[in-house]
Amino acid sequence: MNDTSIVLPADIKPFTEIFMIALAIYREARGEDLSAKIAVGCAIRNRVQHPAWYGKNWFECITKPYQFSSFNRGEPNSIVFGSPDQPAWAESLAAALRVLSGEPDPTGGATFYFDQSLDKTPPKWASIYAHTGDVGRFRFFKVHQAWRRNFQRSLRYPVP
Repeated sequence: MNDTSIVLPADIKPFTEIFMIALAIYREARGEDLSAKIAVGCAIRNRVQHPAWYGKNWFECITKPYQFSSFNRGEPNSIVFGSPDQPAWAESLAAALRVLSGEPDPTGGATFYFDQSLDKTPPKWASIYAHTGDVGRFRFFKVHQAWRRNFQRSLRYPVP
């Protein structure tokens, strides 16, 4: 038999979303515990909930250039994929499913984060955003409310 066709469900979007969220969590937080993995997933979800700013869906938000370093060209993590025998991959999948199922957000609405290893030379954006808390080795941030209101007036799209 030469038939190589695959029968897919009518809607493969949920599978793609689960995989992309799990992959982002795995690449960004594979050395962290489940709570930090969930926090990273929630920061991504917070971006998805503001589609005009970061992208229209999970895939766009995750793969938008220069948003999540593990998806940037040339970044060593951009070629890393989890495998079924790795506990960190299984935990990343579990975190993705929990985030998609409405897991409470431990980040305080953050849409940005960086690893504490960058504390001595934090990203430039960290100085203009509000620090919402830390989970694991990550520091989470969101746009200041006053900055959001003022800046939003000058944009075509609303700031999250």
